[in-house]
Amino acid sequence: IYAMSHYGQKDYILAGYYFNRYFKSYPKTEQAEEALFMSAYSSYLDSPRSSLDQETTVDAIQKMKLFISRFPASEKVEEAYERIDEMEGRLELKAFEMAKLYMKMSDYRASIASLEAFIKQYQLNDYHEEALFLIIKANYEYAINSIAARQEERFSNTSEAYIDFI
Repeated sequence: IYAMSHYGQKDYILAGYYFNRYFKSYPKTEQAEEALFMSAYSSYLDSPRSSLDQETTVDAIQKMKLFISRFPASEKVEEAYERIDEMEGRLELKAFEMAKLYMKMSDYRASIASLEAFIKQYQLNDYHEEALFLIIKANYEYAINSIAARQEERFSNTSEAYIDFI
């Protein structure tokens, strides 16, 4: 009841804490499943938009996965998977936006490294094609702004990035 009152007041941090505390204190009761789910769901509701720090989102994903592993036959498993997908989408967007930020700052080496790491970590996503294109653009800008002695090598890297894109 105490956890639900915090949940009703939209104090998701305390609600999640008390739901989790209830689950740990009474893991064999009928309400244990709901308490664990509500703990994870409270963390989900507390997770911020993608432009902010995503530590809470990572924590919420872990709690949802814990719920799924503890109660695989629950009716709420499908909802938990949907929430995980949504939060992982936020993490992907955050990583992509961070990689694009290097382009805006004209730090092309960092942009290339960040975009390549993004592609490696998030292989199947909505931003894959744009990330590959931005790698070409970053390589090109890096080559253009290089000293003459290094331009040939860097234009070669641009060509390789283009071939990967195609």
